[in-house]
Amino acid sequence: MNSVVLNNVWKSFGDITAVKGLNLEAEDGKPAVILGPSGAGKTTTLRLIAGLESADEGEILLGGKVANELLPYERDLAMTFESYALYPHMTVFGNIASPLYAPGKKKDYTDDELKKRVEETAELLGIGELLNRMPRELSGGQRQRVALGRTLIKGPKLFLFDEPIAHLDAKLRHRMRGEMKKIFTSLKSAVIYTTHDYIEASSIGDKVVVINMGENQQTGTPGEIFSYPVNDFVFSLTCEPVPNFFNCNLVKKDNKYSLEGKDLTYHVDESFAKKVSSARKEEIKIGIRPNDITVSRNRSDVTSVRAEVYTYEFLGTKLNVTLKIGSLTMEAEMRDVTSIKIGQEVWIGFDTARMFAFDKSTGGNLLPRG
Repeated sequence: MNSVVLNNVWKSFGDITAVKGLNLEAEDGKPAVILGPSGAGKTTTLRLIAGLESADEGEILLGGKVANELLPYERDLAMTFESYALYPHMTVFGNIASPLYAPGKKKDYTDDELKKRVEETAELLGIGELLNRMPRELSGGQRQRVALGRTLIKGPKLFLFDEPIAHLDAKLRHRMRGEMKKIFTSLKSAVIYTTHDYIEASSIGDKVVVINMGENQQTGTPGEIFSYPVNDFVFSLTCEPVPNFFNCNLVKKDNKYSLEGKDLTYHVDESFAKKVSSARKEEIKIGIRPNDITVSRNRSDVTSVRAEVYTYEFLGTKLNVTLKIGSLTMEAEMRDVTSIKIGQEVWIGFDTARMFAFDKSTGGNLLPRG
């Protein structure tokens, strides 16, 4: 089995620790995605695996063998960067075939065999008709496919992809996510992919490793990461467009429970209240995703918090609405896309079944799993 394992890996650059005791595992046919914001240590982690950087501590195992001292070319891996880095003087055919022209590789293939491998790789990526074109004649998406083809044709034991589609337009990213997932699961190699986008991570990865400031925050399936984020940082990555947080206290009056904060008071059911109170925290940090907030023009038992429309975005089948509640700003989705005005009064409610409670000081999830 082709696999990569990182055991307690550390890497510093002067006073900056880029990777802090990172543990990670990936195996063939099950793409692993490293998810985190810029500066989280994603690229450094890939460079450590590739042998372009040396670990200060810990072990890097490839195929079950310690690889810390192996040179990059000895690790049998291929890496694709965010930049296409195509050879401008070569055709698409030449760019894809370039790894097979390398010393020690060219003698392994006859001209006919090389041609067949390039054509098969190009067909897999849907660029078979572009083999005679130059990079300057291609669109951004086509260039990215050529870069992927150049990586795939090597057929190594491990593929590393460093945010390869981050700069493509939204429609092309959507299409590429599906295609790459299909390709990766068919490979007889381990795949590690990095991104800052949770949608991309959940679309491509069988396993997601969330890191921040070089530390592993949580590892799980995309569904596990979404349904039970272990802290407020992981939760924030799973929210689109942005997460909503507010600090409050859980208060019980007349056998009824409510969340009472500086700018709002919201009644919650006993089930949610008991889960929170079992954590024995006075002030807590509530997290709620925009699509779990109900917005109405009328007050009701479900929508009991008054808010004001600060601004909004029309997105065809929905509105992304920014709301003001006192000094608090929140983001919500409205499926009712009939006319709405800035400054308009609306009423909102929260889906408590999909509400999260975090420790205000540590950020840890206070609710039990499940």
